[in-house]
Amino acid sequence: MGDVRFGVKGEWSEPRVLQVQFQGISGHEVGQFRNGSRQIVVSPPESSSGEFVFPYAETLTAE
Repeated sequence: MGDVRFGVKGEWSEPRVLQVQFQGISGHEVGQFRNGSRQIVVSPPESSSGEFVFPYAETLTAE
């Protein structure tokens, strides 16, 4: 996340809200979530670790 700076009231000087998508999930095994590799940061671009995957793209183009 880099350096963090705070404002005079203790707030972050730059907001850092992340949007995360779980990708590559298979089955119901909880172990696949332990190391964080399935949790992909998709926004903001400067902090992203992968691309947003739209789960219904094939369904929408099949019509």
